[in-house]
Amino acid sequence: MSSLAAESLTVKRDGATLIDGVSLTLGPRGSVAVIGPNGAGKSTLLRTLAGVDTPTSGHVRLDGQDLAGLASAERAQAIGFLPQTFEPHWDLSVADLLELGAARATALPADAVAKAKHTFERDPKVREEFVTLGAYVAFRKNEDKVRFQGQKRA
Repeated sequence: MSSLAAESLTVKRDGATLIDGVSLTLGPRGSVAVIGPNGAGKSTLLRTLAGVDTPTSGHVRLDGQDLAGLASAERAQAIGFLPQTFEPHWDLSVADLLELGAARATALPADAVAKAKHTFERDPKVREEFVTLGAYVAFRKNEDKVRFQGQKRA
């Protein structure tokens, strides 16, 4: 289990301050919602916490280690990141996405992906909550491709 922390995180791009002095700690378990209006910096914060973007100042730490000092393979082993708009150059099914995440989880039961796929296929409430979180899913038994739609940048 890993903990992720941001210390005095600031991100500036093209003269604009997108994140200003954010500090937070995320423990190894639980859920966190990042909410705010369009342009508030939510995606920038998540991209910076995942190591996709580099902060202008401050640090992101994974289990106490500076994220910038970790090899990309080590970072990818510990942090999964799926952006709000995702247009892969290949077709990915929901099961494929689950398997990609499961491949790096060392303590995951062998049948976890099958159970998650089954729950997603059979439980309309799960699908409804998924759509509510901002993802549009086209998922049918024989054509289970997934498309993600998020905010379009102007």
